[in-house]
Amino acid sequence: MDRFSYSVRDADGKLFSAIAEAVSARDLVSKLRQKKLTVISLKEIASKKVKGKKRAKKIKLTEVAFFFRQLSTMLAAGIPLVDSLRELSRESENLSFSLLVNKLRENIEKGENFSSSLAFFPKHFPLFITAMVEAGEKGGNLTTVLSQISEYL
Repeated sequence: MDRFSYSVRDADGKLFSAIAEAVSARDLVSKLRQKKLTVISLKEIASKKVKGKKRAKKIKLTEVAFFFRQLSTMLAAGIPLVDSLRELSRESENLSFSLLVNKLRENIEKGENFSSSLAFFPKHFPLFITAMVEAGEKGGNLTTVLSQISEYL
């Protein structure tokens, strides 16, 4: 669960601020709306827990291949893309890669599709990978395409 700080207005227009834990920002907004509150601002609070093993290192091709393999497996198991990316970001021992995956997740939460999010990082995800992912998204077989990318890499 992630922590969020938020500000809301109630039906009388009174402003309230608080901190809450939720699976995602979308989940928290849904819960607040159910309570008839209008969300004014919402911000994820950075976790103070950082694995001691995490270090900023160069992102290796094997790490990218492993990422696509894990993501394919998680999506095939029915785990939503945003949740899969959040978990993969946490599990990565390479701080640089963890931050990259987190940026992918943030872009998707802002409304970008997965292939467009990958395109923001051409050094790590070349054009042919983003094109394959886009084809998988449009064709409805993203898990298969991600597995194929992993094998290729």
